[in-house]
Amino acid sequence: MSSPESSVALGQSSLKMLTVNKPEEPRLVPLTASGSSSSTTKYEDDIPKKSHYCNWPNCHKTFTRSAHLARHARSHGGEKPYACPHNGCGKQFARSDVLKEHIRIHDANK
Repeated sequence: MSSPESSVALGQSSLKMLTVNKPEEPRLVPLTASGSSSSTTKYEDDIPKKSHYCNWPNCHKTFTRSAHLARHARSHGGEKPYACPHNGCGKQFARSDVLKEHIRIHDANK
Protein backbone atom coordinates (compact mmCIF):
# COMPACT_ATOMS: atom_id res chain seq x y z
CA MET A 1 0.00 0.00 0.00
CA SER A 2 1.44 3.40 -0.92
CA SER A 3 1.20 6.35 1.44
CA PRO A 4 -0.03 9.79 0.34
CA GLU A 5 2.57 12.52 0.64
CA SER A 6 2.27 16.29 0.84
CA SER A 7 4.82 18.96 1.62
CA VAL A 8 5.08 22.14 3.65
CA ALA A 9 7.28 24.99 2.43
CA LEU A 10 9.75 26.31 5.00
CA GLY A 11 11.39 29.30 3.40
CA GLN A 12 13.93 27.81 0.99
CA SER A 13 13.55 24.23 2.29
CA SER A 14 10.54 21.99 2.45
CA LEU A 15 9.40 19.21 4.75
CA LYS A 16 7.56 16.20 3.41
CA MET A 17 4.58 14.99 5.39
CA LEU A 18 3.81 11.31 5.25
CA THR A 19 0.37 9.98 6.11
CA VAL A 20 0.14 6.31 6.94
CA ASN A 21 -3.16 4.47 7.20
CA LYS A 22 -2.82 0.88 8.35
CA PRO A 23 -6.04 -1.09 8.70
CA GLU A 24 -5.87 -3.29 11.78
CA GLU A 25 -8.27 -5.35 13.81
CA PRO A 26 -9.64 -3.38 16.78
CA ARG A 27 -8.29 -4.54 20.12
CA LEU A 28 -9.72 -3.92 23.56
CA VAL A 29 -7.44 -1.82 25.74
CA PRO A 30 -8.38 -0.75 29.27
CA LEU A 31 -7.98 3.04 29.41
CA THR A 32 -9.25 6.04 31.34
CA ALA A 33 -8.89 9.73 30.49
CA SER A 34 -5.52 9.72 32.28
CA GLY A 35 -4.35 6.62 30.40
CA SER A 36 -4.31 4.34 33.45
CA SER A 37 -6.15 1.03 33.79
CA SER A 38 -9.73 0.97 35.06
CA SER A 39 -12.96 -0.94 34.67
CA THR A 40 -13.85 1.17 31.57
CA THR A 41 -12.79 -0.52 28.34
CA LYS A 42 -12.43 1.27 25.01
CA TYR A 43 -11.43 0.08 21.60
CA GLU A 44 -7.88 0.98 20.67
CA ASP A 45 -9.35 2.43 17.44
CA ASP A 46 -11.11 5.10 19.54
CA ILE A 47 -7.69 6.58 20.30
CA PRO A 48 -6.49 9.00 17.56
CA LYS A 49 -3.64 7.51 15.53
CA LYS A 50 -0.51 9.61 15.13
CA SER A 51 -0.10 9.15 11.40
CA HIS A 52 1.73 12.39 10.51
CA TYR A 53 5.49 12.15 10.99
CA CYS A 54 8.10 14.89 11.09
CA ASN A 55 10.91 13.93 8.69
CA TRP A 56 13.33 16.59 9.93
CA PRO A 57 16.71 14.99 10.85
CA ASN A 58 16.74 13.71 14.45
CA CYS A 59 13.13 14.79 15.07
CA HIS A 60 10.84 11.91 15.90
CA LYS A 61 7.62 13.78 16.62
CA THR A 62 4.31 12.44 15.37
CA PHE A 63 0.94 14.15 15.15
CA THR A 64 -2.70 13.17 14.74
CA ARG A 65 -3.45 16.05 12.34
CA SER A 66 -1.58 17.42 9.35
CA ALA A 67 -2.23 20.96 10.60
CA HIS A 68 -0.34 20.15 13.80
CA LEU A 69 2.60 18.84 11.77
CA ALA A 70 2.56 22.00 9.63
CA ARG A 71 2.61 24.15 12.79
CA HIS A 72 5.48 22.07 14.19
CA ALA A 73 7.40 22.30 10.89
CA ARG A 74 7.60 26.09 11.29
CA SER A 75 9.69 25.53 14.43
CA HIS A 76 12.38 23.87 12.30
CA GLY A 77 12.39 26.39 9.46
CA GLY A 78 12.05 29.55 11.52
CA GLU A 79 9.06 30.70 9.45
CA LYS A 80 7.12 33.45 11.22
CA PRO A 81 4.19 34.45 8.99
CA TYR A 82 2.21 36.35 11.67
CA ALA A 83 3.43 39.95 12.06
CA CYS A 84 2.31 42.42 14.72
CA PRO A 85 0.15 45.10 13.05
CA HIS A 86 1.13 47.89 15.48
CA ASN A 87 3.41 50.58 14.06
CA GLY A 88 6.99 50.37 15.22
CA CYS A 89 6.66 46.93 16.84
CA GLY A 90 8.00 44.68 14.10
CA LYS A 91 7.63 41.42 16.05
CA GLN A 92 6.71 38.27 14.13
CA PHE A 93 5.37 34.94 15.34
CA ALA A 94 5.11 31.37 14.09
CA ARG A 95 1.62 30.92 15.55
CA SER A 96 -1.46 33.13 15.31
CA ASP A 97 -2.50 32.45 18.92
CA VAL A 98 0.86 33.76 20.17
CA LEU A 99 0.38 36.92 18.06
CA LYS A 100 -3.07 37.44 19.61
CA GLU A 101 -1.55 37.14 23.08
CA HIS A 102 1.16 39.65 22.10
CA ILE A 103 -1.40 42.16 20.79
CA ARG A 104 -2.94 42.22 24.27
CA ILE A 105 0.29 43.90 25.47
CA HIS A 106 -0.33 46.80 23.10
CA ASP A 107 -4.00 47.00 24.07
CA ALA A 108 -3.10 47.10 27.78
CA ASN A 109 -0.75 50.07 27.19
CA LYS A 110 -3.53 52.28 25.77
